[in-house]
This record gives sequence, structure tokens and C-alpha cells, in this order.
Amino acid sequence: DAYGDPKAGGTAGGRQPTGPDGHWLEPLTVLTFLAARTTRIRLGTNILLAALRPAAVLAKTVATLDVLSSGRIDLGVGVGWQREEYEVSGVDFDGRGSLLDETLDVCLRLWRENEVSYHSPRLGFDHIHQMPKPAQAGGVPIWVSGTVNRRVARRLARFGSGWIPWGPDVRDIADVKALLRRYETMDLKKLALPDGWWEAKARYEAETGKKLLLGGGGSRGPATMATSILGTENTCLMVMDEPEVMDAFFAQLAQKLVEYHRTLMEATGNTTEPTGYSFADDNCYLFPPRQYERFCAPMLARLFAEFAPAPQHRRHQHSDSDMGHLMSILNDLGVNAVNLGPNIRPADIRRAMPKAVIEGQMPPFTLRNGTRNEIITLVRRDIDEAGADGGLVECTAGSVAGGTPLENILLYMWAVEQYGKYA
Repeated sequence: DAYGDPKAGGTAGGRQPTGPDGHWLEPLTVLTFLAARTTRIRLGTNILLAALRPAAVLAKTVATLDVLSSGRIDLGVGVGWQREEYEVSGVDFDGRGSLLDETLDVCLRLWRENEVSYHSPRLGFDHIHQMPKPAQAGGVPIWVSGTVNRRVARRLARFGSGWIPWGPDVRDIADVKALLRRYETMDLKKLALPDGWWEAKARYEAETGKKLLLGGGGSRGPATMATSILGTENTCLMVMDEPEVMDAFFAQLAQKLVEYHRTLMEATGNTTEPTGYSFADDNCYLFPPRQYERFCAPMLARLFAEFAPAPQHRRHQHSDSDMGHLMSILNDLGVNAVNLGPNIRPADIRRAMPKAVIEGQMPPFTLRNGTRNEIITLVRRDIDEAGADGGLVECTAGSVAGGTPLENILLYMWAVEQYGKYA
């Protein structure tokens, strides 16, 4: 009865959105259908209850789907809230968190290693091969879903390429204030390092003969972090309606990010002098200039002061979006290297940021799907608009799109060599 009642939920926070006659299709089968009918869009789950599936079977299924889609799959996973789903599958509901961790561990190892042996209280196997590997180097990106809590944070640090926020953590400004109180007492030395981290560090150093050095370097940018934590709509409204609270939120975000990097540096004995920092902030385009300057720019300034203190240090911004209205602010912050959205022309970047190295601006989908003339024309455009001063690194504006033909990449390299020569 509870399952069929749209108003009833299982564990607190969950709610069944349909009655018992709702059509809930199996997600990986649906993605296979969509992969066969598309060529460009990325495909993902939001979310898959990965722990309901045997780990090796899931690894094989998702790897196959990634190969068939030419590397367009993202795997969003979570523990779920409905006990009945686990019971009908013969899986322990109360142990679903640790089972998910084990499932993801097995998947990543099967995707990355040629031969895998694995032993735990639940599962054991030796000398297993899984081929083919996913089309994406390093395996299919895993997005971890969950509320803001220690278990999710550790899962995200260990397995995640991204976070899918879930739950009622931020519904209004009172929730933001509650988060701020929690963050003030958050001990990053306990939270940043997941269970088994020290053993994994020792194993890595023993196997590679290299010292693991972490901390500094870069992170997501303030706008993208805020929208991930608070939600996109909440962020956009709250910077307008509750500016004082959002001042405190972004200041706390910057402080915790510095603490996180310092924790990693201390844990790995990283005493090297910082010489650069990079932000990946696709969602910065959501902020008008005045709000970006008030809320986001101070966070960039704080992290640059910590990890790229000298003007000649690398201060890099990647924003795969139409954020040209913010370039003058980045220039004032001393940002000296950029990889921006494909709709922004190199000439516009050069006018706004005269001393920045431009990494771009080939649109990734033009490189993948464009004709010979289209690719060559854009190479010549980039070089003509920004190449003469030596401040252009010709590359894609963002990541190379999955499925880009090798012949297009070779053509791209030829065009750069052909037209990038100056007497």
C-alpha cells in the first residue's frame, strides 16, 4: 500500500511519485536505446541504484554502453531510500552504503586494470579480465548523489567525478544559515581523507616508487560550487535577495577550500612552493557582473593569494559557457590563462584580457562533426585574431568531445602547423 501511494515515502525524505502502474523503465536499457539514436549528447543516470546489481555485471554493462556510445556515458549513483527495492532484490537495505562503495570500487578497478583480484566479506575473485574497457580514459565518470554528510563526502572524494545534490538540505535562507553553522565546526582533517586513505597512499607509493603530493593546484569555481550545494535557482535568487548571508556563504566556502588543500598538503608532506591555481567554473555565466564581483571574485582572490601569490604565477580560469561579460573582472584579478566557452571569439578575449594566454577557441563539436573547410577556417580565425602576440595555445574550447574522429584531430594538427607559422 505504501508503495502505491504517491504521498507516501519509505525512508524519510523519499516519496514515490507515481502509483503502482507507473512506467519505470530500466535506465541502462533506456540509455542504450538513446545511444543508438544520438551522436552528440552525453547520456547519464540520475540516479542508478548501483548496489542492486552485481558489481562485475554492472562494470561490464556500463563499459559496453560507453563503447557503443563512443564515450558519452556518465554514471550517476546513489543508495536510494526505498527498502522494498532492496528486499525484492535480495540485498541488505541497511548495508546499502558500504555495498555501493564496494560496487564502485570493483567497477573502477575492472575498467582501469588489465587483471583484477578482489576480496571482501561479500565478494571474492582472482585474476579477472574485463574487456573491452570503457571508451573514456580512466573509466566512465561516476557522479555521486546524496545530501551533505560525511559518508557522501567520503564517497565523492574516493570515487566521484561530480556530485548530484539530493534531499531537503537547502529549501530557504534558514537552511543556508544552518549550513553555515555546520561548516564553521567542520573538521576537514577528519572529513577530507576517506577510510583506507593512508593504506592506499602507502600502496601507491610502494607500487610506483613515487611520492604522492596533493593539495593546491585547482578546484571547481565559486559559482559552480554554490549551485551544486544550494541549487541553481536558490543561488540565483539568494544572491539578489539575501546578499549578506551569501557573503558569509562564499567566505566560508573559500575558507574551507583553503583548509581542504592544506589538509591534503600536510597529509602528503607536500612542501613545494605554490606557483599556480586553476578554477573550473562553468556556471559563472549565471552571475551578472556586479554579483560576480561581490560574491565570486573574493573567493578567486583568496585562493590566488594562497596558491598563486605572485603575478607571474599561473592563474587560470576554465568556464565552458558564455561568460564573456565577466572577462574584465577576471583580468582585474590577474587571471593570466583562460579556456572559455566556444561562442567567445579570441579577439574578444584579447580585448578584455590583453595579457592572458588564450587556450582555445576551437568549438569541440565543430572539431568532431565539422567539415574540413570548417575546421581549417576556425584555426585560421583563432590564429589571425590572437596568435600574432604568442599568447595563443590552439586547442578546443573545453574538452575534446567523445567520438571525435582521429582524422579530424590529424587535420586540426596539420592546420595549426600550416597556418601557425610566423616569419
